[in-house]
Formats: sequence, structure tokens, C-alpha cells
Amino acid sequence: MQNPDYLKDLIRANRLQECLAALKQENLPATTLLQVDAIAARYNQLKDNKIFGVLSYEQENITRNQIVADLLSLIKRESTFQTPPPKTNKQTYPNNQVANDNASTKNNHTSTSKNVQTPNTNSQNTNNANKTLQQSSNSNTPPPPPNNTPQQTSGNGTPPNPPQTKSKQTKHLFAWIGFLGSIASLVGLWFVFNPWTPQTTLPQPLDLDISLLNQNNNPPTIENGKLNINIGKSTIPGDIQSNGKVDIDDIPVLYKDSTFTIGLDARGYRLVNPKKQYTFTGNAITLIVEKDASLGTIKGRVSDKASQEFIEGAEVHINNDAKVYTNEDGIFEIVLPPHMRIKKEGDTYQLQIRKEGYDPYSEPFTPNSTDADIRLEKVNTIKQQ
Repeated sequence: MQNPDYLKDLIRANRLQECLAALKQENLPATTLLQVDAIAARYNQLKDNKIFGVLSYEQENITRNQIVADLLSLIKRESTFQTPPPKTNKQTYPNNQVANDNASTKNNHTSTSKNVQTPNTNSQNTNNANKTLQQSSNSNTPPPPPNNTPQQTSGNGTPPNPPQTKSKQTKHLFAWIGFLGSIASLVGLWFVFNPWTPQTTLPQPLDLDISLLNQNNNPPTIENGKLNINIGKSTIPGDIQSNGKVDIDDIPVLYKDSTFTIGLDARGYRLVNPKKQYTFTGNAITLIVEKDASLGTIKGRVSDKASQEFIEGAEVHINNDAKVYTNEDGIFEIVLPPHMRIKKEGDTYQLQIRKEGYDPYSEPFTPNSTDADIRLEKVNTIKQQ
């Protein structure tokens, strides 16, 4: 690795893309390049997730810190195990000089082993040395330094191979590094296709159970009714069951300990204390309801069938139990006492209308519906005569 400090400076400047590009230009082992590609893929995935907004700020920082830690670890490992090329003590000599030295060494070794020197041998060595000096001076090549240590030669007179610089331990070390690099690459690819997200325990939403009772502590008979929970800026509805129970699930925990009010939407019933405020703790709540006046409210208008004029002073009898008169606009309205009201939604009252000069008229009336529209016909005097 040429300049690890430069790569670290890029990381400190948050220029991870340039750092990854510079690493790919380095002369690194194949397994290390695979790790660089895996880290680059993770960084590209991080940028895409940031663009689409699928990561929170905390998750983005965690992922970026993991990528930076992996880059620093890779740079440190490669800069630590990057070794310079082995140095050798091999020197270059002219071919003739090597041959003469080999011959001289061989002759010296032979003469030494036999412990015999002859004038011819000394003369030959002297001639060889003179030739060597002459060739060295002609080729402008400096003579080799003197070597007082006897040179070992092989059986054919050639010098042995230079010693190897890498030991078996070094080879084994690099083999293990390659193996671990492959494992790291596989792990990196796994994280690319299976991004890890921190497992956080989210608070569970809360439930609210409400029971409705009438003033006799019995569940009221309510059809198609519901409650509205007004909490914060939200309104959460809940249907009223046949047993008077209302179960509201999945209320956000952020509403815990907040105050709220409850509204009742059920024909014929109302809350005894509709303005009461409650504190949301998740505990069950009991509401007292009572019948309202809607089932006992009867209203309408009486007019002339022919002229469409309003009839004032017409008598309106309800179930032969109550009576009310129309005003100048032909309008009548009465609220019956509780003991005279119908018992449930859908029941009707029987209305009988009488006015002098008009034929009597009778029709049913259903509370919580449209107002009664009654048209009276005048008495046919000719027919009566």
C-alpha cells in the first residue's frame, strides 16, 4: 500500500467514495479487493437508503461508523503486512572472471586438499588473474571486492543457489491472511444483501375498555351506537356491543397519562355526565347513560290539503294520552314524560288530529325521523246534507 496516511485523511474528511476508489487502484491481493468491493456496495446501499428516507438518523450513523471501522481495519492490516521485495546478496561479475575465479577456486581447493603446489599451477593461476584484470580494465567494470572467505561450489564448479528469503512460517502466515480475507469478504457480501438494523424494543400500544350501564346498573339496549374518544387532536371511535361494552385497541402510547373526553352517539340515549374528563392510564372505565327525550319528542305541522294554508288551533292527540295544539304556523311539538315514551328505537306513536270544519285524521309517528306533515281535508257540507 503506497500511502495509508492519505487514505486515512480521506476518511477523516468524510470522503469515503474517494477512499474506496483509491483503494481499488492499489496493488492489493484479490481477497482484499473483494472486501473493498463489499464495503463499497454497503456504502452505496447506505446512500440509497438515505435518499429514500428508510433509515433514521441513528441508524444512518451506526451504519456509517461500521463502514468507517471496516475501512480503517483493512488499511491498517494491509499497511502492516505489506513487505518490501526480498533483498539478495547476489552480485554480477563478468562471465570470464567468474569462470576464472571458479577455475582458480577449484585449483586452490585441489592443491589445498592434496597439500601440493606445482610451478605450472601457480603460473596458470597468475596468467588467469592477469587476463581477468585486463578484461576488467577493457570493459570498465570494477573488479569484485576481495573475499577472504573461501567460496563453496557445487560438484560442477558453479556457485549454489542463493538462500530463500521467505521462510515457511511467512508462507503460512500469508496463507492464513488470505483465508481470513476470504471469510471477511463472504461476511461483507452477506451484510450487503442482508443489511443489519439494530433491534429496538418499541413500546406496545395500549387498550381502553369501557362499560356502559344505565341508572339501574344494567347494560342499556343500544343499536348501532358508538363512542368517540377525544384525546389530543385525535378522535378515536369505538362501536358499542350488544352487552354495552366498548373495546378500543392500539391507542398510541404517547397518549398515556393524557386527559380526554367521551362523546356518545346513540339514538335515544345520552351520557349522565357528558363533560367529565378522564385520564388515560389503560384502566377500564364505566359510563352511566340514560334515555334522552328524543324517543318522547313528537313534532310536526298541520295544514289545509287544498289551499296549503297552515291550520291554527288543531288538536293533536298522542295515543289518546296527551294532547297539544298547533300554533299560528300550524306547528306542534310535545315532549312526553318518561313513563309515556316508547321503550326502544323503531316503536311508533299514534297521532289523531281534529279541527272543526275538517275531517278527523290519524297516522303513526316514529321519533327521530322527519317531522310529521299532516294535511286535513275540509268537511264536505253537500255530502252531509
